[in-house]
Amino acid sequence: MKEFDRFFKDIPGIKSRAMFGGHALYRNGVIFGIIAQGSIYFKVDATNIKEYENAKSEPFTYIGASGKPVSMSYWKVPNSILKNKKVLDKWIEKSLAINLKKSTKRPSRTKS
Repeated sequence: MKEFDRFFKDIPGIKSRAMFGGHALYRNGVIFGIIAQGSIYFKVDATNIKEYENAKSEPFTYIGASGKPVSMSYWKVPNSILKNKKVLDKWIEKSLAINLKKSTKRPSRTKS
Protein backbone atom coordinates (compact mmCIF):
# COMPACT_ATOMS: atom_id res chain seq x y z
CA MET A 1 0.00 0.00 0.00
CA LYS A 2 1.63 3.20 -1.16
CA GLU A 3 0.54 5.47 1.73
CA PHE A 4 2.00 3.10 4.31
CA ASP A 5 5.24 2.60 2.40
CA ARG A 6 5.63 6.32 1.80
CA PHE A 7 5.18 7.51 5.38
CA PHE A 8 5.50 4.64 7.88
CA LYS A 9 7.78 1.86 6.62
CA ASP A 10 10.87 3.38 8.30
CA ILE A 11 9.18 3.95 11.69
CA PRO A 12 9.86 1.05 14.09
CA GLY A 13 6.92 -0.93 15.40
CA ILE A 14 4.33 0.31 12.90
CA LYS A 15 2.25 -2.20 10.99
CA SER A 16 -0.92 -2.06 8.93
CA ARG A 17 -3.76 -4.54 8.69
CA ALA A 18 -6.65 -4.63 6.19
CA MET A 19 -9.91 -3.50 7.76
CA PHE A 20 -13.32 -2.65 6.24
CA GLY A 21 -12.05 -1.59 2.83
CA GLY A 22 -9.12 0.33 4.30
CA HIS A 23 -6.22 -0.38 6.63
CA ALA A 24 -5.71 0.07 10.36
CA LEU A 25 -2.38 1.46 11.58
CA TYR A 26 -0.82 -0.05 14.72
CA ARG A 27 2.28 0.61 16.74
CA ASN A 28 3.32 -2.29 18.94
CA GLY A 29 -0.17 -3.76 18.65
CA VAL A 30 -2.14 -0.61 19.54
CA ILE A 31 -4.26 1.06 16.86
CA PHE A 32 -3.65 4.77 16.32
CA GLY A 33 -4.88 5.48 12.80
CA ILE A 34 -6.51 4.34 9.60
CA ILE A 35 -5.83 4.63 5.91
CA ALA A 36 -9.08 5.01 3.99
CA GLN A 37 -10.24 6.65 0.79
CA GLY A 38 -6.62 7.42 -0.08
CA SER A 39 -6.00 9.47 3.08
CA ILE A 40 -4.39 8.92 6.49
CA TYR A 41 -6.37 9.58 9.66
CA PHE A 42 -5.25 9.51 13.31
CA LYS A 43 -7.31 9.02 16.47
CA VAL A 44 -8.39 12.26 18.17
CA ASP A 45 -10.05 13.35 21.40
CA ALA A 46 -10.07 16.49 23.54
CA THR A 47 -6.29 16.22 24.06
CA ASN A 48 -5.35 16.74 20.40
CA ILE A 49 -8.41 17.84 18.41
CA LYS A 50 -7.33 21.51 18.40
CA GLU A 51 -4.19 20.66 16.42
CA TYR A 52 -6.32 19.08 13.70
CA GLU A 53 -8.85 21.92 13.73
CA ASN A 54 -6.06 24.50 13.49
CA ALA A 55 -4.69 22.60 10.49
CA LYS A 56 -8.15 22.76 8.89
CA SER A 57 -8.38 18.98 8.97
CA GLU A 58 -11.62 17.00 8.81
CA PRO A 59 -12.89 13.79 10.40
CA PHE A 60 -13.12 10.50 8.56
CA THR A 61 -16.70 10.26 7.34
CA TYR A 62 -18.55 7.50 5.55
CA ILE A 63 -22.15 6.88 4.52
CA GLY A 64 -23.84 4.60 7.05
CA ALA A 65 -26.53 1.99 6.51
CA SER A 66 -29.18 4.69 6.98
CA GLY A 67 -27.75 6.61 4.03
CA LYS A 68 -26.57 9.42 6.32
CA PRO A 69 -22.95 10.50 6.88
CA VAL A 70 -21.23 9.07 9.94
CA SER A 71 -18.12 10.77 11.36
CA MET A 72 -15.54 8.90 13.39
CA SER A 73 -12.99 10.11 15.94
CA TYR A 74 -10.21 9.80 13.34
CA TRP A 75 -9.13 13.01 11.61
CA LYS A 76 -7.10 13.48 8.44
CA VAL A 77 -3.39 14.04 9.02
CA PRO A 78 -2.16 17.15 7.16
CA ASN A 79 0.51 16.59 4.49
CA SER A 80 2.85 19.00 6.31
CA ILE A 81 2.82 16.63 9.31
CA LEU A 82 3.28 13.49 7.20
CA LYS A 83 6.39 15.00 5.61
CA ASN A 84 8.05 15.85 8.95
CA LYS A 85 9.13 12.59 10.64
CA LYS A 86 9.80 14.21 14.04
CA VAL A 87 6.40 15.87 14.22
CA LEU A 88 4.70 12.81 12.70
CA ASP A 89 6.05 10.64 15.49
CA LYS A 90 4.69 13.07 18.11
CA TRP A 91 1.23 12.97 16.49
CA ILE A 92 1.38 9.16 16.43
CA GLU A 93 2.27 9.10 20.14
CA LYS A 94 -0.65 11.40 21.00
CA SER A 95 -3.08 9.16 19.11
CA LEU A 96 -1.63 6.04 20.73
CA ALA A 97 -2.05 7.60 24.17
CA ILE A 98 -5.77 8.08 23.49
CA ASN A 99 -6.34 4.40 22.83
CA LEU A 100 -4.02 3.30 25.64
CA LYS A 101 -5.91 5.53 28.08
CA LYS A 102 -9.23 4.22 26.77
CA SER A 103 -8.19 0.58 27.09
CA THR A 104 -7.18 1.01 30.75
CA LYS A 105 -10.66 2.37 31.60
CA ARG A 106 -12.56 -0.66 30.29
CA PRO A 107 -14.02 -2.91 32.97
CA SER A 108 -12.81 -6.48 32.96
CA ARG A 109 -15.11 -9.07 31.44
CA THR A 110 -14.65 -11.78 34.01
CA LYS A 111 -17.60 -13.93 35.02
CA SER A 112 -18.68 -13.86 38.64
